[in-house]
This record gives sequence, C-alpha cells and structure tokens, in this order.
Amino acid sequence: MKTKHKIALFIAYFLVFFSSLLLVDYYANMFFSFYIVAIVSAILSFVALEIHKKYKTKTQVDELAKEVEEIL
Repeated sequence: MKTKHKIALFIAYFLVFFSSLLLVDYYANMFFSFYIVAIVSAILSFVALEIHKKYKTKTQVDELAKEVEEIL
C-alpha cells in the first residue's frame, strides 16, 4: 500500500468519524470540547486504518480515498 493511499484513507476515515462525533456532540448540547472530538477522531481513524491494512479488503472507503489521492 502506497504512502499516498494511506494518507488518503486516513483522511477519509477521519472525516467520517469527525463528522459523526460532531453530530453526536451537537445533540449532546456541546458536552465535549472540539479538541477532544478531533483527538478521538484521529485515534479512531488510525485504528481503522491499521485494521484496513491488516485485512487488505477493498471497500467503499478505498474509492473515496482514490478521489482524495487525486487532490493530494
């Protein structure tokens, strides 16, 4: 797996987790700090990336990452 593809996968996973956690935080009346949401999203993205690399499965996230690679 190329480094550029790993970065694109990380960005894709980060955007999914970040937007989901921000939505949960919004309905929890802004209970969590913005920085906590960003840090937790980054950690979850890293874990998801490692699992993705371990099982080497092709998912829809790979298609999204391919579009992100074109931007990078």
